[in-house]
Amino acid sequence: MSGDREMYICNASDYLEMFSAMVIGWQHLQMATAAQKALDAGSDDKDFYTGVVKTAGFYCRRSIPKAIAIAAILKSNERTALDYEEAWF
Repeated sequence: MSGDREMYICNASDYLEMFSAMVIGWQHLQMATAAQKALDAGSDDKDFYTGVVKTAGFYCRRSIPKAIAIAAILKSNERTALDYEEAWF
């Protein structure tokens, strides 16, 4: 895709969706790491920290695979939207 501005513009929303899922997943992992440390230290707020860990697991199992699938589409250089001809409308 090097230098193909139209391709970048065409895929802009996919890039945003993929990177936002990855960044939010990274934030969940940071929170889960801190929560697990609190649980390991014997925190009195076990339910809260367990919820943080479980939420991170849910997010990573549900959203990260979608981001990986979007990355595969982006890597494929799929051009259908760019190759449409005006007469097809």
